[in-house]
Amino acid sequence: MKPFADDAALPDWVREAVYQAAAAGIIEGYPDGSFAPTLPVTRAEMAVMLARAIGLRPSETALPRYADAADVPDWAKEAVAGVYEAGLMTGRDGGYFAPRDFATRAEAAVLLLRVNQD
Repeated sequence: MKPFADDAALPDWVREAVYQAAAAGIIEGYPDGSFAPTLPVTRAEMAVMLARAIGLRPSETALPRYADAADVPDWAKEAVAGVYEAGLMTGRDGGYFAPRDFATRAEAAVLLLRVNQD
């Protein structure tokens, strides 16, 4: 299986997990067909992957009243609303979701703990 245009850039130790995540519909890659394994993950991307990974149905409600709600990409809005409603992801200080900011390891660790508590 070679689902991404930049497959050769995938380190060997991650290749199988990436293929499994793609096959499960958790990740899709970028519109140009790449996976871009060296790029950091944004908070919007993390929300979408989390929602897909746990089978969270897309929320049909409006985004929470984040100060930067207009900055959430269209492809991430339902997931951001859904993970917020599920209590898995909240905003950052000042009422911002910060969808284009890079996710931190600490945020990823918190998500893993919250998902495992359910």
